[in-house]
Amino acid sequence: MRQKVLICLLSDQPIPNLLSIHAIRPDFLCLLVTERMRKAKAAKHLLKALEEGDLYYAGPTKVFEEPIPEPDSIEATRAALTSVEEKFRGAEWHINVTGGTKPMAFAAFEWGREKQAHVFYYEVSKPGLMRDLCGAGNHSPSPARKLSCLEFLKAYGHDIKPSSANHAELAEWFFPWAKALAREPQHINLRALTGSGENNEPLFRSGLLKGAFEEEVKRRQGAKLPDGLGSLVKLEGTRRRYILDKPTLVFLQGAWLEYLLYCLLKKHQGNLGIWDLRLKTAFGTDANDQGNELDLMFMMNYALCGVECKTGTMSSDKSFDAMLKLEAVMAQWRALLRRTWFVTSSDTVYDPDSETKPRALRPVVERRSRVYGCRVVAPHEIKALAAAQDDSKELELLQEIFAPAGN
Repeated sequence: MRQKVLICLLSDQPIPNLLSIHAIRPDFLCLLVTERMRKAKAAKHLLKALEEGDLYYAGPTKVFEEPIPEPDSIEATRAALTSVEEKFRGAEWHINVTGGTKPMAFAAFEWGREKQAHVFYYEVSKPGLMRDLCGAGNHSPSPARKLSCLEFLKAYGHDIKPSSANHAELAEWFFPWAKALAREPQHINLRALTGSGENNEPLFRSGLLKGAFEEEVKRRQGAKLPDGLGSLVKLEGTRRRYILDKPTLVFLQGAWLEYLLYCLLKKHQGNLGIWDLRLKTAFGTDANDQGNELDLMFMMNYALCGVECKTGTMSSDKSFDAMLKLEAVMAQWRALLRRTWFVTSSDTVYDPDSETKPRALRPVVERRSRVYGCRVVAPHEIKALAAAQDDSKELELLQEIFAPAGN
């Protein structure tokens, strides 16, 4: 039986190579590496992502890196391929020409056609489909692997940071109250519950006598908490004092929105075509890089998806720089397969000068949404999700918000 050899052309976009290796499962892996890709450690990152998916090609007996000294030279690429052929005479050849430079891809295609190899590529609009370039049409040796968020990130040289908090469990616990908050016609400024100053201590520190919880809210806010939220206070000791614990405080300060979306997406993830849903995910290039976090992260159509949630009045962010921050976090590795959503309960996203469209977005929000390709989820959409009477209505609303790209 002939040995299978897969040749991949490394580039800034590692996902097509990652998918092809999982699909073909070659005996040997040959990577054509330019000097720029060598400095970027592209091969190392690709192998780390493969290991995360339980495919191991580490070591000189399984993976070969063939340098391409002149990436814009067809002759240089053909010379490298000739060198590869000498190592594996009589092999069954597979060539992924999605990466590399155009001259590299052209040289690899021509060489592969001469050797009667299986030459193919992946296109961005249909990343799960391997397209055969040698006359056989679409070629899918097996269903495309559903890469995890961690596999995706490792392919770009990033890693997910461990977390001691069980955010998913907290989200499930607080979900009924999250729906209650989201249904409120006017959102209370819950951040003010933390208080400040000598006569306005935070509720979770001061300790309130039984029955005084909502009265204290009235004093600070001039309004009651949504129905059911009074039961979030906890009895402390034998003195029957009710206080807010830290998870409840975090929930009231804004985590309720990401908890709401997490639970709804988890319930309907199969019908939405999403997988590997994660809550409060921190990631970076190494253990010292702690600057990146997404409220929600998941995979959809082989793209890494990020969601940023904002509650309160957003009075300190009138230019909506939170959208810029989200774009900066997601764009840092220049991945083509990525999508973003900006979700807010603040009415400040609406244009106050729009008379014909009461729910029209502010020009700055609409402009950033269009430039960044970021879907803005406005307060009325959040309220509709929370008020949905059954699963079918929830799914209908979620499909409208989280529709696949191009729909």
